[in-house]
Amino acid sequence: MILKVPDDCQCDVFDANGKLLEYAVWCDTETGEAVHLVRDGKSFVPTIGEDGKETKLQVWKNHPAPLTFVRHR
Repeated sequence: MILKVPDDCQCDVFDANGKLLEYAVWCDTETGEAVHLVRDGKSFVPTIGEDGKETKLQVWKNHPAPLTFVRHR
């Protein structure tokens, strides 16, 4: 399942070991692939996107699969 956070739902995402995936904005629950926003101290790292507009820096990471999520109430 492809999950976009917070587009699909407000939730916390966890790897197969129960570790919280901090600042995940996209993930594939079956493969463990995830995209995370990058923070530097208290703020997210700004960057320029392919469209030339300012955005937040993102990195791809692999996590132990399957990933699970818990919706916020």
